Amino acid sequence: VKTFAEDPSLVGRLGELEDDSFPAFLNEEPTWLSNQTEILTRFSDFHFFILDSDTGEAAAVNVNVPLCWDTTPSDLPTYNGLLERCLVESRAGKQPTALVGILGAVAPKYQGHGISNLLLTATSKILHEHAISSYLSPVRPSNKQLYPNFSFDEFLSWRTDDGDLIDPWLNHFIRIGAQRLGVAHDAITMTAPLEKWAEWTGMHFPVTGDYVIPGGHRLLHVDREKGVATYAEDHLWFDIPFSE
Repeated sequence: VKTFAEDPSLVGRLGELEDDSFPAFLNEEPTWLSNQTEILTRFSDFHFFILDSDTGEAAAVNVNVPLCWDTTPSDLPTYNGLLERCLVESRAGKQPTALVGILGAVAPKYQGHGISNLLLTATSKILHEHAISSYLSPVRPSNKQLYPNFSFDEFLSWRTDDGDLIDPWLNHFIRIGAQRLGVAHDAITMTAPLEKWAEWTGMHFPVTGDYVIPGGHRLLHVDREKGVATYAEDHLWFDIPFSE
């Protein structure tokens, strides 16, 4: 486990896991792009890679930002708002009360090898070192992309025959005892030229309307007259327990 503060060159390796873990359009989300450099450097103590000790390959990455949170669900921002708020609070010298996981990814070849336990252990160490009491995460479900025509709230209401949620990533957080804090509706909202959406999705958008796109949790709304398309998606906030 190595933090970005311990090895600043790790910043340049983020794409190794980011590109394989998220749709291309999310990796170029404007709020993230405009604040990425400052977030990765200002909060370098809070970000870390898990590296393969034999090969040096990146097995997993976790990017976190601090937040002055009043412990109520109503004080939880959207993803876009979080990226800006964490910087405003930090520049003002405020002491954070929570750490928020904004990007977590495990390389495909290392999935199912206990890496998630290493991520939890490393995160717990960071919380202890910085005297931060809460760890939160606005979680992006892994299977919502299969149901873009259905609302997020309806998706959350569905259950398997065993009574579990139909989303394995959300079930992971429930299994480790995380508490659901609420839905962040329109957590990410982005508008971009149709040329960019064509590049990101490999699709054509010949008419105005709503389109299913690869990796999209909702339909993409295309406006041919304006030459742009708008996308939004929802996340589920969790409060993740860590022992003192």
